[in-house]
This record gives sequence, C-alpha cells and structure tokens, in this order.
Amino acid sequence: MEAAERYQEVIRLPISGGDPAIQLQAQADANSELQQLSSHTLGLQSGSLTPEPGVNHPALVGLPNPWTRSEEWFAFNSLAGGQTPTGLQVLLRFGGAQVPTGPTTGQPLAWAREWDGVRSFYTAMGHDAAAFSEPLVRQHVLGGILWAARRLDP
Repeated sequence: MEAAERYQEVIRLPISGGDPAIQLQAQADANSELQQLSSHTLGLQSGSLTPEPGVNHPALVGLPNPWTRSEEWFAFNSLAGGQTPTGLQVLLRFGGAQVPTGPTTGQPLAWAREWDGVRSFYTAMGHDAAAFSEPLVRQHVLGGILWAARRLDP
C-alpha cells in the first residue's frame, strides 16, 4: 500500500469507528469523498472569510464578518465556484478578492457534517503554527471540536 493510500485509511478510521472527526488544514485532502486539493497560495497571504448567513454553530461564535487574516489559502477541486457537496453545512466561505493560486470567492473553507451519528468538523485555518496564537482561530477551532465531541450544540 502506498503512503498516500495508508494516510487516507488512517484518516477515515475515526469516522468509521463512530468517533468525532476533526480535520485541520490539509488533512481533509485525504478525504477524497469531499474534495481534492487543487492548489494553495505560496506562503501566508491576507484574505477574508464570511460566515454563512443564517448558520448558528459553535465554530462561528464571536467571529467578525468579514474575518480578515493571513493564511496559506487552499483551493479544492470539488468546491470551486462555491459548490457545496450534499450533507455539508458550510460555516465559512472565502470572501475576499481572488488570491493567486488560492480559493475562489464563495468557496467553502470551514464546514460541519453529521451522518449516522458521527460529527465531522473541518477548517482550512491553521497552516502556520502562529495561527494558533490568534484568539479567533483558537475560538473557531475549539467551537468545532466541542461541537464534534457533542459538548456544544447550536
């Protein structure tokens, strides 16, 4: 088994076992059911995110609209143009001007999903370790973790 196939298998184990799944940054490109990484910005670049209108979720509590920050922005093949796969609750979308090799305006960059009693949370935030020194990033990730672990509900 190739390393990439083994990585995909390991990432799916918690989901198939019924435990919550928390995915940060590039981990989600191992889950080909949702998307495949098509490109990303080289280094940190300023961009903004907009919370999905009408969505009440612990990962969004206290976030500004728009939320402007520096990140290595990811673009995903199946999410280009703001497409949303069935079953995903979009939390944040890329809201800024197009960044070179980054996501398109409206592309989902944080989402939640629940199926067969399993909760999954993904965020594209946190490529650089310094992101976790930002209170809003920590708050966003903690809200997603607590939701996935069924410690908080909207």
